Amino acid sequence: MKGLMRLVGGGFALLLILLAGFFISVDHWAGAAIERGATYALGVDTGVGFVRVSFILGTLRVSSLEIDNPPGFDAEHLIEIGSVRLAVPPATLREPVVAIPIMEFDSVRVSLEKAGGATNYGIVLANLKRFEASRAPAPTADGEPEKRFIVKEIVIRNIHAHVEKFERLGNLAALNVTIPEVLLRDVGADNAEGVAMEELTNVVVKAVFTAIVEQGVNLPATILGGLRGGLGGLTRVPLDVIGGAAGSVGDRLPDGVRDSARKLGDGASAAGRKALDGLGRIFGRDRNE
Repeated sequence: MKGLMRLVGGGFALLLILLAGFFISVDHWAGAAIERGATYALGVDTGVGFVRVSFILGTLRVSSLEIDNPPGFDAEHLIEIGSVRLAVPPATLREPVVAIPIMEFDSVRVSLEKAGGATNYGIVLANLKRFEASRAPAPTADGEPEKRFIVKEIVIRNIHAHVEKFERLGNLAALNVTIPEVLLRDVGADNAEGVAMEELTNVVVKAVFTAIVEQGVNLPATILGGLRGGLGGLTRVPLDVIGGAAGSVGDRLPDGVRDSARKLGDGASAAGRKALDGLGRIFGRDRNE
């Protein structure tokens, strides 16, 4: 009996080790995919903090996402994102196109700079223009096709844009823009194949800069003109800029998540539907953190 117990215990321990290795590999894969796709589209290095995938809750969380400045600028990063959270329906993870009900970006800090006659946002927007012209997929490490995504809603919260350094402009501390929330709907839904990670990055970064243009009434005309010019060469991103309290979108997330879960249809497993039903509580609990 003792021998059998030791055998069962050893088998259970081995199973736990294998499961731990599996979850770590999924986290690593997700982080690498984000970094690779964003760097490819933007033409500057992008790094993520820790990534956690929960199959029980049906969520993926990224602790931070940092988009580097192009060379020659003072600030280390062009865009810093405090956290990224999204629903990951377990039933669709094995599919080539993953349906995501909600993706949330929080605490987005944008540094606007000019140095040597060039602007950091101008360089990145030009890189996006080249990316849109080619639409070539980012190379993968193993040569396998990239996962593609259809996102029901993207919420970008707490955008803070500030002028880090700009030639011939004074009182830079006053040149700031704060945007409570930006909402995009049905990203990738117009294409049955969805969008790859680099295309998703393109959409989110364009949305951030578009919102800055729409809300940046206190920014100098030279900055607004440069942003408009860069965005004018890109495909348009339809978005809603939502004012008021920072919780206005979050307050309605439970219904939105439940609706999205229902629309996933027969492809969602019972576990996946249960996980998605709980996401509203997760986001509602965390939105003031």
